[in-house]
Amino acid sequence: MRYASDKDSSSASPDKPVDHKRVIAFLAKKSTLPIDEVTRLYEHEWAGLEATARIKGFIPILTIRRVCELLRKSRIKAPELPSRVR
Repeated sequence: MRYASDKDSSSASPDKPVDHKRVIAFLAKKSTLPIDEVTRLYEHEWAGLEATARIKGFIPILTIRRVCELLRKSRIKAPELPSRVR
């Protein structure tokens, strides 16, 4: 997926564009979910924000926050295994 606001000078930092693959890999590792699943969530949230955001520079952080929240909610719904079983 191409992230249009990456080209926007107000995105994240003009000197340092967002490394989407690195962010997605971090979120996948943190959530212990497959990268493909986290990528789908990330791209969906990014697209929704990009379509509606007035200030494009906040899209990266808002996307990460939303994906983290979705991952947290999905963990709550899933039964927790005792730490010895993991």
